[in-house]
Amino acid sequence: MKELFNRTSNPLFHLLCQIINEIYAGKKITKQEIQQRIKEIPEFQYNEAPEDERELAIIDKVFQFESPNSPASICITAPVPSLVTDTELAWLKSMLLDDNFDFILPEELRNNLINRLKNVTPLYNKSVWHGRPHSDSEIKPILRTIINALSSKTALIIDKHQYIIPYRLEYDLATGLYSLIAWEEKHKKVLKIHLNKNIHLFKTLERISSETSVQILTYLEQNKKQVTLELTPTRNSVERCLFLFSTYDKETHIDSNEKYIFIIQYYKFDEDDVISKIQSLGVSVVVQSPEDIRQKIISNILKMQNIYLQTQEGNLDEFDKNH
Repeated sequence: MKELFNRTSNPLFHLLCQIINEIYAGKKITKQEIQQRIKEIPEFQYNEAPEDERELAIIDKVFQFESPNSPASICITAPVPSLVTDTELAWLKSMLLDDNFDFILPEELRNNLINRLKNVTPLYNKSVWHGRPHSDSEIKPILRTIINALSSKTALIIDKHQYIIPYRLEYDLATGLYSLIAWEEKHKKVLKIHLNKNIHLFKTLERISSETSVQILTYLEQNKKQVTLELTPTRNSVERCLFLFSTYDKETHIDSNEKYIFIIQYYKFDEDDVISKIQSLGVSVVVQSPEDIRQKIISNILKMQNIYLQTQEGNLDEFDKNH
């Protein structure tokens, strides 16, 4: 849900802050370019516009121009800071107080933040946490090593011989387990490594090159996929879907038939996991696209049906023998 009439939580405010920071960093932007970027905001694509009067008024109040075609200048001595909402502060307080995630920040910084947020009420507490955070303290050193490598942009050695470059650490809300998305330099591909206490990780001092970073992003872009689901809001299907796909980027809306439409982004190496999660939603879900995912799920269901029928026939034969 979007807030209305909130001066600091609307797309125009954030766009203006972004443009100001770009100019402060040295980028040259003209009045016409600023005007075009404002027009691209969906909320500003209105009917019967009074010849750009509204956009020009805000541009002239925020920016200065020596001539009509000159780049904009600003009268500030520092970038515009990002504003944190009360809800964001409450979420941050909850995460900082949760010992299951204390590996993310150094202890001193974590304690300082908790002290700074002493008057903030947490968004949730452990008694209402529905996930299953990993309680095994033996895995936390592994997680800290990964966080450190991600922040310093350095490579890792896994199990004493495999050279990998960490890209992202994921937490699955449904299973309470962590996974590492990493680039395997030897075979030039991305791996998804499910973490456990038996994995041995060693940080190296080797910095990740810009060329390797481009290779990783190119590989991920080439292997990006999406699936569109239609959910009937029964049997807690919507909540279950959000729960199951907690680690995936997704969009959702309600269509004219009161069905929930989920567009879930994933990578090719996640496809088996995505299919398994979709199947667990049962009759509440319909795969709208792509067709290959629909066919794979249909094939899986037919295989399960055949196994069930064969099992039933075997049980009946056994029953006849004994009676």
